[in-house]
Amino acid sequence: MSASEIYRRLGVRPVINAAGNFTRLGGSMPSERTLVAMAEASQHFVVIEELQRAVHARLAQVTSNEAAHVSAGAAAGLYLVTAAIVSRHCGKPIQELHWEEVHSTRVVVHAGCRCPYDWAVRQIGVDLVEAGDTDSPPEAGLQAMEAALDSSTAALLYVPAGWNAPGTPPFEQVAALARGHRVPLVVDAAAQIPPSSNLWGYTGAGAEVAVFSGGKGLRAPQSTGLVVGKEALMEWVDRLGFPHYGFGRMLKVGREEMIGLLNAVEELLAREDSDRLRWCEAQVQLIVDAFRGNDLIEVGRGFPNIAGQPLPYAAVHPRDRSIDPEWLVEALRTGDPSIAVGEIPGCSGYSDGFIVNTLALSEGEMPVVISSLERIIATQ
Repeated sequence: MSASEIYRRLGVRPVINAAGNFTRLGGSMPSERTLVAMAEASQHFVVIEELQRAVHARLAQVTSNEAAHVSAGAAAGLYLVTAAIVSRHCGKPIQELHWEEVHSTRVVVHAGCRCPYDWAVRQIGVDLVEAGDTDSPPEAGLQAMEAALDSSTAALLYVPAGWNAPGTPPFEQVAALARGHRVPLVVDAAAQIPPSSNLWGYTGAGAEVAVFSGGKGLRAPQSTGLVVGKEALMEWVDRLGFPHYGFGRMLKVGREEMIGLLNAVEELLAREDSDRLRWCEAQVQLIVDAFRGNDLIEVGRGFPNIAGQPLPYAAVHPRDRSIDPEWLVEALRTGDPSIAVGEIPGCSGYSDGFIVNTLALSEGEMPVVISSLERIIATQ
C-alpha cells in the first residue's frame, strides 16, 4: 500500500506542502534512511536509560556541545529546560517545591520575543517577565531587560525568529547581557535550521541551552526535539525527564524516535547547507520563470524564509484586480492534488498574496504546483 493510499482509505487527502515546516501539516518528511533506522530500532527492546546515554552522548559529540537530550518535541524541551532552571535556581527538584517558590522565580524575555510558544515556559508556573516594547530601539530594549534582572531571575529567554519586531535586541547583545550578569540564557531555536551551524552557534556564543524542533529543518520525527547545552544544566534536564517518575514522565520519547532524530542530525551534518540552498533557489526560479510576463499574477523571489532561515521562497501577488488571492489559496487547497501555501512574511492572511515555500517541498513537486496554479488562473 502506498503512502497516499494509507491516508485516502481514511478519507484524508495527502497534501503538497508549499507552506513550510508547520506542525499543522506534519512538520517535515524524514529521509528514507531515517525511516529505515527507526524501523530497525522498533524490532528490539533496550534499556531506555542506556539508549538515552548513548544517543545523548553521540548528539553532544556531533553538535560540539557539552550535552544533549532528545525531548518529545521542542515545546516539551522548553518545558523541561524551564523546570531544570527552576530546580537548579531553587536547589531542589521542581516536584519538591511549593507553588510560591516556583511562581516567585522569574524568566525575563523581551517583548519582541513573545510568541504563543512561550506557553511551554509559562505553564511551569514561573513569572514570565516581559521587558521593553517593540516600538523602542534595540538599545532601549536591552536596558529594559537588564533593569528587569534581580536575584529571583532564573533565566533570560530569547527567540531568534524572522518575525521578531524591529526593536528586538540582537542575540549577541542579549548573550553578552546574560554573561555579564551570570544569568542562564535559553534560546528557543525551534525553526532555526538551517544553518546547521546553529546547533553549536548559540551555545558557543553564550547560551546555556538551545532547543530545536525535530520536525522542521532537522527532518527528524515530528514528535521529537533536540536540546543542547551546558552539562551542569542538562544534568537537571535528564534527571527530570522521561523515563523517571514524576515531573517529566508524561513526556515519553520512543526508542524509534531517539534513533530517528540521531540519524537525521548525522545526515544533516554530512551534507553542506549550500546544497540545499542551490536546490531551493532552482525551485524558486522554476516558478518565477513559469509566470514571467503573466498578465494575471506576478511571482518573485523572497529571502530569507519565514523564520529567518537562509533559504528563498516564491511570493505570488495578483496583477489583475479580478484575481482574489484568498480564492487562489482555497482553490489550491481544495484542488487535486491538494496544495498548501503560506502567508507572506509580515502579513496576516492572504489578502495581498501568498508564498510558495521551498522548505518542505520534495523533488518534482514544484512543477505540480506550477501546473495547478496555471490551471486555476486559466478559469478567470
